[in-house]
Amino acid sequence: MDYNKPLDLLHMAGETDWVERVNMACVDGRLCSWATGLQPQNFSCRLDCGFLNGSYNIGQKLVFDDGTTWLLRLPRAGSVSPDYADEKVAMEVETLHLIRGKTSLPVPEMYAWGLARENQLGLGPFMMMNFYRRHLPW
Repeated sequence: MDYNKPLDLLHMAGETDWVERVNMACVDGRLCSWATGLQPQNFSCRLDCGFLNGSYNIGQKLVFDDGTTWLLRLPRAGSVSPDYADEKVAMEVETLHLIRGKTSLPVPEMYAWGLARENQLGLGPFMMMNFYRRHLPW
């Protein structure tokens, strides 16, 4: 497999810029303000812990004033093609919906999700779901 170093550097620069924008939205309070607007009772929230980093997504735990806890998931820029990030999130949301509706498997409840154009922070497509703490038996 050929390695395209310029393309790799471009992806790394894009991810670095995106991570800085995500961090700034956390620091200046815009992320919590945005999440509050998506919460049905408009309860304020606070960030709990740092980012949960995966290969293709980052997660941020949000705790609302009523005690509910959500997980914000964003596809990582540089790890997911921007051409397919919307499709990736839409397919994941639909998959969770189908699993929840047709099986007894424990899956997170989806509270809000949207495509990149619907993210007021300009951070790409997103999912907000309950923060699932149950340990599976395997």
